[in-house]
Parts: sequence; structure tokens; C-alpha cells
Amino acid sequence: MKIISSSILNFLVAMLPSVLVVWLLVEQFPFTGLGRIVALPLIFIVNSIIIIIGINQKIYKQPRYTLRYVVIVLLTIVVSILFYPQESRPHVVKQIWDTVFN
Repeated sequence: MKIISSSILNFLVAMLPSVLVVWLLVEQFPFTGLGRIVALPLIFIVNSIIIIIGINQKIYKQPRYTLRYVVIVLLTIVVSILFYPQESRPHVVKQIWDTVFN
């Protein structure tokens, strides 16, 4: 029972940054049209698969264990941003790039 609750907690902690990024994307880039209906479930499904595969890897050394979670979180954030649709404006990545570097 303790292993299952630990796995669920690990999953939720790993999923939290992705949920926050999606929330920020919805707030900052609302012009998605109907693409959001398809994209949001797809984002959460793909991120869940990434997290489950990453959590189920057997790594016992602490630096690799920490690195695994960093990679999982970064990968889910990238997936969330890349899969987020934009209807009439440039893609979200281009808008973020232009805002940050111009």
C-alpha cells in the first residue's frame, strides 16, 4: 500500500509543473479555437505516459534519481508548450521567443 501511495505522490509531483504550464498557456494564449479541445487531453495523456515510464525505471543512486525527475519535468514542460495550439497567430513558441529575445 505504501509503495502505491508513494508512486501516486511521485506522479502528482511530476505532473504539477505540466499542469501549471498548461494553465499559464491557457491564460496567456487564449486564441486556440477548437484545437484546445483536442490538445489539452492529448497533452495530459502524453505527459502521463512520459511520467509513468520515467517513474517505473529502477534507479537507486541519488544523483541519477534526481536527474531523472529533472528530465521528466523538463520533457513534460516542452511537450506542453509544443502541443499547445494557436489559431490565428504564430505558434506559442514563436510568440514566447519574440517576447523574450526582441
